[in-house]
Amino acid sequence: MLRHVETERILVISSSPDLVALVRQAVPGTLEVSHAADAARGLELARREIPLLIVLGYLAPAGATPAMYHRLREGWITKH
Repeated sequence: MLRHVETERILVISSSPDLVALVRQAVPGTLEVSHAADAARGLELARREIPLLIVLGYLAPAGATPAMYHRLREGWITKH
């Protein structure tokens, strides 16, 4: 069952702190920005927080970003 979220969130999944800072500057103050620096934490937050938007940036090691994209697309909560 999906829970009602009072604060809408954007989840940034990236090893780059610069991308997180850029997203925080770009979004209005009514949106909260969450950050995950690795794929495992990103998947956990995506499923738990049910963000309004997921920004997927570079993840180390090489090849982790496409794999993360496919894992997000497989999940019924995160596939859209």
